[in-house]
Amino acid sequence: MPQTHIRTFLAASFSDSMGLVDRYSKYGNGGYNYWHSAKSAISDMTVGQQSYDQAIGHCTKIARLDEAIANQNVAKRFQDWRAGQSLDYVEPPSSTISGPREILKVKVEPDFAYTNKDGVFVVLVWPYANIELRQKIAGIGIHMMQAALAVGPFGSATFCILDLSKPSAKPKRYLHGSIPKNASALLAYMLDHHELAYIQSHPSAA
Repeated sequence: MPQTHIRTFLAASFSDSMGLVDRYSKYGNGGYNYWHSAKSAISDMTVGQQSYDQAIGHCTKIARLDEAIANQNVAKRFQDWRAGQSLDYVEPPSSTISGPREILKVKVEPDFAYTNKDGVFVVLVWPYANIELRQKIAGIGIHMMQAALAVGPFGSATFCILDLSKPSAKPKRYLHGSIPKNASALLAYMLDHHELAYIQSHPSAA
């Protein structure tokens, strides 16, 4: 069963039907994670307890210049966001959500988690400078994390999306209040839409 990351799933949801089919036509058993290096750097700066100067090496080693710069920018904005905050980092949970036909699986894998005086927070980073995050899409992402990850020690956690896409703007956090009332129905529709697009680009999967 092919997997797509929750971040990729949400970003692809801004595409029309043909755009979505085109995206999935480029997948084999899974897509390439353009933001893997920034995610690794954030992991090293949080649970890995490394300095920014150590962790940024994940991004500077990328051969493609545009990808290297984009990942470095996200890692630097994360460093700026956390500066001066007293946060105790913990390993973030992860799980999966399957489409209605169980042909496509979404990997619900946040970027970091932390505790402070207000409780436990589980955070997915939004890095796309060319895709403006809309509140409804952010709310669907939070709903997905809550549905898949709110168990055990994370049962009462706060799930959120941190928008690190804009270099000149203060990062915005989307919280539970962004979840639309019909989130379950919207997610079911989106999962079905994505699976149909995958089937159109990979007919043998049907």
